[in-house]
Amino acid sequence: MRRTSGPRIRGTRCTPTFVGAVMLAVHAPGVEANVRIHVFDLESSQTYSVRQNSLEILTASSSASGALVFSGTMTPGDQFAIARAGAGAQPPSRPTGVVATGSDFGCAEVSWNANPESDVVVYRLYWGGASVPGSASAYDDSIDVADTTHTRCGLPDGTYYLAVRAINAAGMLSVSSLEVIASVSNGNAQPPLPPLFFTAAAGDSGCASLAWMPDGNPQVVGYVVDYGPASVEQGQAAQYEHTIDVGSVTSFDVCALETGTHYFSVRARNHVGMLSAYAAERAVTVVTTAVLVTSFEARPEDFAVRLSWRVRADEPLRGFRLYRAEEARPETVQPVGALYPPGASAATDRDVRGATAYRYDLVVVRDDGSELRAAPVSVTTPAFALHLAQNAPNPFNPATTIAFITPSSTHARLAVYDARGALVTTLLDARVEAGWQLVRWDGTDTGGRAVASGTYFYRLLARGRALTRKMVLVK
Repeated sequence: MRRTSGPRIRGTRCTPTFVGAVMLAVHAPGVEANVRIHVFDLESSQTYSVRQNSLEILTASSSASGALVFSGTMTPGDQFAIARAGAGAQPPSRPTGVVATGSDFGCAEVSWNANPESDVVVYRLYWGGASVPGSASAYDDSIDVADTTHTRCGLPDGTYYLAVRAINAAGMLSVSSLEVIASVSNGNAQPPLPPLFFTAAAGDSGCASLAWMPDGNPQVVGYVVDYGPASVEQGQAAQYEHTIDVGSVTSFDVCALETGTHYFSVRARNHVGMLSAYAAERAVTVVTTAVLVTSFEARPEDFAVRLSWRVRADEPLRGFRLYRAEEARPETVQPVGALYPPGASAATDRDVRGATAYRYDLVVVRDDGSELRAAPVSVTTPAFALHLAQNAPNPFNPATTIAFITPSSTHARLAVYDARGALVTTLLDARVEAGWQLVRWDGTDTGGRAVASGTYFYRLLARGRALTRKMVLVK
């Protein structure tokens, strides 16, 4: 597409093989304006439907060269969707009933009506310190929420402007809702109460396992664990020797402890950084063996989960094993890779699904075959979107691998085109399961003949979207 007059067109691309729907991110210059849009590289002589927001404004056929021109009047926040007639998703309708209230405790609560469309999967809440009606991308921050209400705490004093957009399963966003206002202050902020029902017990070698009751106060945003070799309650020390900010979790393992008695407590922290008094102190006697897992962590990273660990050992090790299970189905235990060598300290699990909570276990295998299991860690993957990765290697000769990810089971077509846009070969045209898919291209065309050196394009069609990347064959 190109700008012909009026507003600018940002970050949108149409592809030669057009399937499903495409959203045009067209932004008016702050006022109502006339716009003329010229779309290239559609399928030739096909009927297309054009919708402005949720209203169909035009049905027209593309030219023999695959071009389509349409005009209209738009205001800030309007969006256009183009789909081949009879196919493709529509953007959701604008969220309604948005209401916001502010508190004297640094919080703003926002609620809105659920959208009538059945394919709306999440809402995007925007907020900022300045009014930007109809231009959601200009707000200071945003967050995706599944419910139709959200409480945002930890806000400095001031007036906040908020708006909501709906997102459907095809990733299409609605027009921004009407903007609402919430006035927030922190004049009544007070230190929170100490956490209740705090417990501590000896865990794995050199570790103490701590847990406490979650606080229902929305102003409490995290907790701080305090510990040391001397008791504060018994007057042996004025404060604990160590302090760890553990975030919003309500259980935590402190490891790398020496053999002996250690004293633990926990404090709550509110959105303005105020700490509660200490929870009731607990004493734990820790015994350290010759093999000690000093840390084990899991975090989502690039459509995968990155695992890392540190182990202190005074004896030979055979290696490490990793196991994974879904939190909702703990019986689904699967190994992650094979036996990792003694020098390994990290691994990546790519066989994961989006928006899923997993539990990971690290097992240290001693030289004699006996095992030591570290405390498990949990991680929740974000909702994955359709993604097409860069082929590797690139440039390549004679073969390369193309990877893509689908958020759910779907039909996918992966094809290779030359620089003129002519089809070279179809690598995949089948239904695939959710997750990573790997497809190899050996540099041959549909007839099995080796192609010449040059630039080629590979295109993925799935879930009503088309994604394209470039690769180079060098002989």
